[in-house]
Parts: sequence; C-alpha cells; structure tokens
Amino acid sequence: MISLHTYSYKKNDNYRRFDYLKGFSDAWDNKKPVLLEETGIELNQGIFCCTDINFHNTIWASSFSGAMGSGLHWNWDRGIHGQGYYSEYNNLNAFFKGEDFRKTNYVAQRWKNDGTSAMKNATIENFALVSENKERALGWVHNATFYWRDLFTLNPCIKELLDNNGVLKKPCETEDESAALGSNTMGYTYDNKEFMDKFSRAKGAQEVHANFVIKGLKGNGNRIYNPWANQHWYKISYYSTRGEFDESSIMQIESTNAFGKLKPKAPKMGLNNSDYSYKIEYMGFLKKKNVTF
Repeated sequence: MISLHTYSYKKNDNYRRFDYLKGFSDAWDNKKPVLLEETGIELNQGIFCCTDINFHNTIWASSFSGAMGSGLHWNWDRGIHGQGYYSEYNNLNAFFKGEDFRKTNYVAQRWKNDGTSAMKNATIENFALVSENKERALGWVHNATFYWRDLFTLNPCIKELLDNNGVLKKPCETEDESAALGSNTMGYTYDNKEFMDKFSRAKGAQEVHANFVIKGLKGNGNRIYNPWANQHWYKISYYSTRGEFDESSIMQIESTNAFGKLKPKAPKMGLNNSDYSYKIEYMGFLKKKNVTF
C-alpha cells in the first residue's frame, strides 16, 4: 500500500484531497490501497480549541474518497484528544458496520454546486461510493458553508480567534511539549483571503436545503422519448453524523434520470445537522405508481 500526508486550512481541502487519493490509486497497478496517513490543519491549530468542524469534515469526506479508511489526524495531541473529538469515530464506525467491501466493489466520486476550484460560492458538496453493479451507494453530503472560517456568527471562540489574530484568552493545552494552542500567532493571519468565501464576512454559515448529485447508477434512455416509461427507483436513508448512530433514518424514494443520475434533495442542513451520511439501495425497475417503501 502507499500513504500520503496533506495539511491545509481552506474550504476546498477535502475536495482537493480526493484528487490526491485518486492520483495515487490510479498510479498503482492492481489498485493497491491508499491511506491518508497524516492530515489536519497546516498551521496554527488554535482552531481545534474552538471547534471540531475540521476534524469532523475530514474524517467523513475522506471515508468516501476511495481511500483505505478515514484520514488520520496527526494533530491528535493538539486539541483533538483533549477536546474529546476522537469519539466521533464511533458514529463513523457504526455507519460502516456490516458493510462488506470484499463482496462489493465501489467507485468513489464527488460533486459540488460550484464550478470553481476554490469553492468560494459552494453551499453543498457530496462524496460517495457507488457500487459497480449500480445498485448501491454510500455517501456523505455536507453544507459547505459549515467550514471553520464561516462559523464566527455561531461560535464565539472562532470570533475571538479572528478578532485577535489567533490568540485566545483561554488557550487549550496540548499533550506534547509545545505551547498551548491559541497562545501565539506563529505569523498566522486569519484574515488571509485564501481562507475566505462569499460567506466569510457578513453572513457566516447558512442553512441549506438543496439538491445534490450522484452519478453512475442505472438509467433508462427510453425516458427521453417516453415520459411514462419505467424508471429505476432507489431508496435513500439519511443518518445524523453527530452523537449516536441514528437507526431511525430520514427516508426518501427517488428515481434516476435517463443517464443514471440521481438528484435527491438533502434534508435541511443547518446548526443541528450540517451534514448527513446516507445509504442508497436499489428498489427495482418500476412505474411510479407501483413504488412504495
């Protein structure tokens, strides 16, 4: 197997890491596994004193990026253990429990509602694993405005970091011998334009209720000419990524278009649930009136 390290702090971090993982995987003959062995925030980790959002988003996005497991945060002694963030692996583990990747081959994909590479206008992003037989998918859909730089309206600690250029009144202690996080700036500028998107000044993070896209499922070309043709129907079950794994999921039934593209509308993603994991299961080739849960 091969492993790689990527550290950063930008909104499109996870979207870019997908390319790195795919590039390493494609370069190997026989598709040897690739592990995101080290990841985290590149510079002043004072962000970890305030929020788990970087840790949370990275472990979920990387788990659906074709890598061998989730990304491993090498900042474990820089706030992650002290703040108890590692407990989030329990929810991730519960989601994948019972999934046998030896029997089902999956292909990773991603999608965002912003055509630019920097994702300055993105409000939703999606990472998914779609089975080669086109009958099953696992994924994570995320409100992209819930990114550390946009949380200043919701998180007083983040606002303090921004107002004081990375210095906190109550820094958080580290488990190694380095200085407490939030005790110095290390030349770090939180107002760097590279960190910002269209929400980073006045609005901050926003509630989103929008459609997203999953490709590579079953499609019926006859639908182009015959609107009454049978359709390929899928059941989508959404799960909270916070707290205990929720067995009582939010459920939808959707059909693909003629080209095998699914465009479900994600549940509202805001303060309480800024993202969802989901499982998609094939129901059959049916007329709409015959589709039931």
